[in-house]
Amino acid sequence: MVLLLFIYPGVYSIVQPSGGGGTVGVLRLLLPQESLMFEVLILALFAVSFDFISGYTGYLSFGHSLFFGTGVMMVLGARADAFAGAGIPVLSAFGPQTPLLQVMLGAMVLAMLLAVLIGGVSFRLTGVYFAMITLGVAELARFIVVGYIGETGLQVTGSDLDWVIGLPGIGGVNLIPFRGSQVVLTDVPILGSLIGLISSLPVVGPYVPAEIQLIPLTSSYLVVGLVVVLSYFVMQRILNSPFGRVMLAIRENEERASAIGINTYYYKNAAFAISAAFGALAGALQAAWAHQANAAGAFGVLERAGPALIATIIGGIGTLAGPFYGTLFDENLVEVFDRDIKPFLGDLLGAETLQSTAVLGTNLNGVIDIWLTGQAQMYTGTVFIVFILFVPGGLLGTLRLYAGGKLSHRFGDFLAGLVGRGRGVLGR
Repeated sequence: MVLLLFIYPGVYSIVQPSGGGGTVGVLRLLLPQESLMFEVLILALFAVSFDFISGYTGYLSFGHSLFFGTGVMMVLGARADAFAGAGIPVLSAFGPQTPLLQVMLGAMVLAMLLAVLIGGVSFRLTGVYFAMITLGVAELARFIVVGYIGETGLQVTGSDLDWVIGLPGIGGVNLIPFRGSQVVLTDVPILGSLIGLISSLPVVGPYVPAEIQLIPLTSSYLVVGLVVVLSYFVMQRILNSPFGRVMLAIRENEERASAIGINTYYYKNAAFAISAAFGALAGALQAAWAHQANAAGAFGVLERAGPALIATIIGGIGTLAGPFYGTLFDENLVEVFDRDIKPFLGDLLGAETLQSTAVLGTNLNGVIDIWLTGQAQMYTGTVFIVFILFVPGGLLGTLRLYAGGKLSHRFGDFLAGLVGRGRGVLGR
């Protein structure tokens, strides 16, 4: 899946110029645009951070939007033109020239501190009371931020490369150097050496370009994808540690965990802080890519925590990777109904057929406008209800159930079986 993620720009470029029906047209309909994949990756990271605390401890954090908004405000607030000299104390340490990487780390630390403060109060309660406390705190933060900076959106200048790629590295060395408007992969210190090694091989070497250049959009997509994948693996490693086992014990039976001597209050607070850090990282990436944000939208529970919950349920709560698939499904469904479905049907059936075929007192074109175009939320809600009633494990959870375990484990067993059979054939 990681490999597919990183080769996606090349795959989409193959089908993007083509339209009409047939296999290519269907692929173009189903595959999200590269720019939408930014949203998918960032919102998926936020949904995964939500699943980290909610799916593995059983405590639903309806106020998780607070941490997403923290990341957004830290990045935009660090730039001089974002708050127009509002002078928020916590942002005074980050000037306009502060490397984005440092601002993101600062956002993660601030989110962890907020989570510890909120958890210190809210984890005295359980069940719906915890969810309501976190929701109330997030709404309070939204009112404070909107009241302080107003309803207008915050905006800064810059390009994708300036914000996402042009990160000054450690010791003054650029992590990813770029020339003009393009990144040249052969200039990257480690990657450039690896490309040079491959180019020296006798078979594949002649086919390796002397310079591998990427357009800004693709370069930014790859860097954001790398950050999201690394964040996922960090959270997965934590869950596979003794700390993660305690989280599962709390989810299954907190009273029994306390009875055997586990300080559940400490572990819940620590898990909440970790999830908050990655939630803030998602908000920081969003602000760095979009260069603007609306304060109410960044902190809004319905705008952020709601979609995260939907993505987690559809993908599979308590699976960590499931929210990736849930977010991809949700975001792509919106794009298909808002942008792609009508042109696709027009190419497939013909514009004349859409206009001339009578259906329900109108034509096919009118039916498409009423029931399909812009109606993604209706179908997402229907799918959400169906999953709650009939597929409680979500997409990934159900696949794991039928596969008898994690798909990576089953795939590893499958490869081991193939290798074993191959050795047996060679032995004979």
